Amino acid sequence: MKITTYSELPADYFETLNAVTDEPEGAMITRAGHDPLLMMALGNFESLGEAYLLKIPENASRLLTDRPSRAGRRGAHDPAE
Repeated sequence: MKITTYSELPADYFETLNAVTDEPEGAMITRAGHDPLLMMALGNFESLGEAYLLKIPENASRLLTDRPSRAGRRGAHDPAE
């Protein structure tokens, strides 16, 4: 996991973004006097939620039979464009 400070983030921005997409655990951003922040790729975040929900049998059957496509959830406009 890449760890950077809030002050260093502007200089490390592109390196941090690359680390977020390359490493499943994302990047930690520390700030003095505040809790650290976690920056992570959307796909990895969604996987964490799904993994948690799949532990509950009722949720698992619903998620595995009625899974919307990723494009459908994002809508017509993709903010990455």
